[in-house]
Amino acid sequence: MNGWAEETRGIRERKPGNRIWEQAPERPSYYCAYREPGNPIRRPVQDEVMENKDLWAQYVGYTDQASQIARHLGFAAAGLLWAIGNMTDHWSAIARLGLAFVVLFFMADLVQYVFAAVRRRLWIRAEEKKRWSETGSIEGEYLVPPSLDTPAYIIWWAKLGLLTLSFLAVGAALLG
Repeated sequence: MNGWAEETRGIRERKPGNRIWEQAPERPSYYCAYREPGNPIRRPVQDEVMENKDLWAQYVGYTDQASQIARHLGFAAAGLLWAIGNMTDHWSAIARLGLAFVVLFFMADLVQYVFAAVRRRLWIRAEEKKRWSETGSIEGEYLVPPSLDTPAYIIWWAKLGLLTLSFLAVGAALLG
């Protein structure tokens, strides 16, 4: 193992005097890359150990970022299709279909978050009532079933599919 890998093993926090972290810019907690002189980004040689809550925080960070970027791309697709439609004397069926995909994308974006929020709230209230009847308190840990987020996860993938279809329509409108 090289000296850099040995030096970075077990480092999980920014400490004064730690040359690796002093050279690295501030990053969100879910960012896992280390920096080394002469190499802009280098992964540790050994697998990184993370707690479950940190893994889920990382996942949430990635999906939030993907959703934000997808919204920007949705606006870009709508703008491109609008410009393509205005450049010609009439709107082609492909450009209209692409705009329909963009509208469906934004509707699915809203539905995903509203549906997930309502579903989670109903589950939380039911669990709180059950806990209150059993213990007289709602405090404590709750075991969340993985199936609770499955519909929102499916809608998330559907959103990305609609966005992909809208950009395929942009390409077809440009070529056709």
